[in-house]
Amino acid sequence: MGKNLYYEALVALQDGLYRTKSVVSPWVVQFSFKLYSLMLTSEIIAILAMIWFRPRAWCTFCPMGTLTQGICKFRNRKG
Repeated sequence: MGKNLYYEALVALQDGLYRTKSVVSPWVVQFSFKLYSLMLTSEIIAILAMIWFRPRAWCTFCPMGTLTQGICKFRNRKG
């Protein structure tokens, strides 16, 4: 029973992806999936850093924080 339910869910997912591909360009689907994967991975790393170290530990190596810090240093440089 469990395998059959899993198979039906997989077929439904594949059917949904095929319908999505016909409506949306394939590169949009691939880009969206990669962006979602990146966000999910970042969230998992952030939660683990929060649990193991401290709540704001993720902020020290977050890609957005690093980019923001670089922009601030560039804007506030003397010269």
